[in-house]
Amino acid sequence: MQIGRILMDFLSPILQSIGPYLPGKTFPHFFITDNGPGLFENALVSAFFVTFLACIIGNFLIIRNLSLLGDGLAHVSFGGICVGIAIGYTSPLLYALFFSIISLKVWGGGITLDVEGYLYGNLLLIDQENLDLILFISILSIFSISLILNPLLAISIDPIAARVQGLPAREIGLFFSIITAAVIVSMVKIIGILLVTALLITPAATAKQVGTSFRSCLIWSQFFGFISVLIGLYISAETSAGSGSTIALVTAIIFILVSVYTNFLLPRFSPKNNL
Repeated sequence: MQIGRILMDFLSPILQSIGPYLPGKTFPHFFITDNGPGLFENALVSAFFVTFLACIIGNFLIIRNLSLLGDGLAHVSFGGICVGIAIGYTSPLLYALFFSIISLKVWGGGITLDVEGYLYGNLLLIDQENLDLILFISILSIFSISLILNPLLAISIDPIAARVQGLPAREIGLFFSIITAAVIVSMVKIIGILLVTALLITPAATAKQVGTSFRSCLIWSQFFGFISVLIGLYISAETSAGSGSTIALVTAIIFILVSVYTNFLLPRFSPKNNL
């Protein structure tokens, strides 16, 4: 697959034009260096694609009361990663994808550094092969979700009514679960297995604090997700902290701030309380 190289040929000039205007000593190197392309362009583009998908899926998981599904699939995928590393396979994420998919209800129900990278995320070490896999999963998932968007929303809000209308609720739910498993695998390299929920659920949960409809929640979750990734990458780059854990921390802080504002400060200063 050369999808990553093709996309980067298009995006690299755009990222390089943004780089000179960014603050910090290390963070601009994601976008540009003295020799041209940024050192971590692959990491940046991968993070944005994964964040976009994670925020969409997170909203559906919350509606369906499946917030912990992502965490469970992430831990299952770790078994596949360990198998891939143990046998020396060059792309353990493919094993993770296989293990994650078969863990669904289809059947009735040098290593240390590598493993830690998958546990906690190692965004800065995304190579061309990982970028190709992440982009392939992302594009395929976006196309798949667009095909089932309306039926999926219907069975998420009222599965009984959806079945009465003749929608194949079980098949759509299973297909969505497979998409979720694939997206989680693409998230593993960025945020880490132990922190998947932070990027998958937290921005969507934050969006529910301010959103007034499902569409507005989708928009707000994208905003909170991208802000969390950018701030997290900036802090991790400038302080040499872990990228995955820093992004997770930022998502939690934003959730707390928005929750305090909407549940305590906003009601106190609303016009009704001033009458």
